[in-house]
Amino acid sequence: MCGPPPRTPCATHRHAWTSIRSRSASEPLCIGALFHDLGLTEKFRTSRQRFALDGADEARASLTARGILIPADRAGLVWEGIALHATPEIPHHVAPEVAPVTAGVELDVLGIGYDTLPPETREAVVAAHPRPDFKRRILHAFHAGQAHRPRITFGNVKADVLDRFEEGYTRPNFVRIIEDSPWLH
Repeated sequence: MCGPPPRTPCATHRHAWTSIRSRSASEPLCIGALFHDLGLTEKFRTSRQRFALDGADEARASLTARGILIPADRAGLVWEGIALHATPEIPHHVAPEVAPVTAGVELDVLGIGYDTLPPETREAVVAAHPRPDFKRRILHAFHAGQAHRPRITFGNVKADVLDRFEEGYTRPNFVRIIEDSPWLH
């Protein structure tokens, strides 16, 4: 059954946070954190692929442009972490280096796991990285980064953003697509 994300981390979320502490996960996480929303920026306003793929492609290109800055398999993990960060649940079932980008986004944007952080940790994070008007600003960034490519929202949570902020937007409907398919009668 579909519904809102859990308010407390499940076992796979706990695994993701545990793996952040390991060196094997920290490199893809740090790079993923830098590039994960790059596809929402002005540079990609003409792109027609999902914004997460734009960020993933840019990260991989940056890591391999001047020779390999990190091994190709590690660059692939960075790509996966970024490409899948807006696809709930799946990243928690692939390589352990992939899930922490999603877990970080889920904590930062959705508040999943918020209550598991001690209050002093939350206060220190906000003091170091203030979040003035964060909710409105992140929703605006999601909208601005996707309004020109509404088809990419099919099958992901960003359809909710365009449904809320884009006048005249019609959410892609899986059932309607099947019913309108020329192959099915």
